[in-house]
Amino acid sequence: MTKSGSLAWRWRSASSSVRQAASRSLAVRLAPEGEVGKVFGLYALTGRAVTFIGPTMFGVVTQATHSQRFGLASILLLLILGLGLLTKVREPAKA
Repeated sequence: MTKSGSLAWRWRSASSSVRQAASRSLAVRLAPEGEVGKVFGLYALTGRAVTFIGPTMFGVVTQATHSQRFGLASILLLLILGLGLLTKVREPAKA
């Protein structure tokens, strides 16, 4: 592995851990009292769903259009949709 590849891998690994911790922390804060288990179940389900939706979408669009650019554009649309949904999330006021 090249030095730049090694650095990219380290960066990805470190930032992935931070994102996971932050998202779990937010899930706990947003969960209604006594329903944290349900929220984490949904969290796990959506995580698993996304691991096949993105690559499947990329493959289908790439094969249909014969262009990897359009395949990547479909992933960009998926990310924009996720960002749009995320902007609707509001933390409850602290008591």
